[in-house]
Amino acid sequence: MARLQTQQLNVSIVGKQVCTDLSLTIESGQCWGLLGPNGIGKTTLLHTLAGLRPVDSGEIYLNEHNISTMSRREAAMVLGMLFQADNDPFPGTVLDTALIGRHPYLNALQWEGHEDIQRAKTALNDVDLADMSQRTLATLSGGERRRLSVATLLTQDPAIMLLDEPTSHLDLHHQILLLDLLTTRVHQQNKAMLTVLHDINLAGRYCDHLLLLFGNGETLAGTQADVLNELNLRKLYGHPVKKVEADGQAVYIPE
Repeated sequence: MARLQTQQLNVSIVGKQVCTDLSLTIESGQCWGLLGPNGIGKTTLLHTLAGLRPVDSGEIYLNEHNISTMSRREAAMVLGMLFQADNDPFPGTVLDTALIGRHPYLNALQWEGHEDIQRAKTALNDVDLADMSQRTLATLSGGERRRLSVATLLTQDPAIMLLDEPTSHLDLHHQILLLDLLTTRVHQQNKAMLTVLHDINLAGRYCDHLLLLFGNGETLAGTQADVLNELNLRKLYGHPVKKVEADGQAVYIPE
């Protein structure tokens, strides 16, 4: 079972309200998209849900456990986060970096075992980096580094995944490859996912539920069928949006 739940959650940053009384349940098998304009607080909300910053009020639960009572290691065995920026404080190889995902499962003086290494190699292969395992991070492009961050998350193998702009720096092929990979994991392995996306149509293609942040604490959450429409998108982005059909699929374009 994978479940991320909030109860009457209030989050703010530097006096700006991100969400007010947000009660949300993300269940196993669900792919949620988090949409909103720049600077509205999407990253702040993800960091809060991951337990990386305090709430103003309200509660966050991971699989029925209040996240405030869990150690960082306990939380990391349930929840994993892909950050917006790929920071590399220490030099290392691609494989070494992917293996960081296994740290929650190892003791302080324990080295990665054969199974851990195989998990990392499989994840690198899944994101099209298998032939780069011994390259150093400094030799990677922005897109390659982004794919490595996803591989590290997959090596961690959390039940709940929080993703902050997973498609940034990626070409079209790798955007689709990674989103196919992540959503397949959710559906086949009964995981749960909440991802920030700026492309409305990628959200429409991959997310069955959506959470919209309008500003001043106002939110809207629900199924894609109920939430994704011209009226809500116009309100969300402050710009006219038009729905058109392309090969039988709904596509949203700016007017």
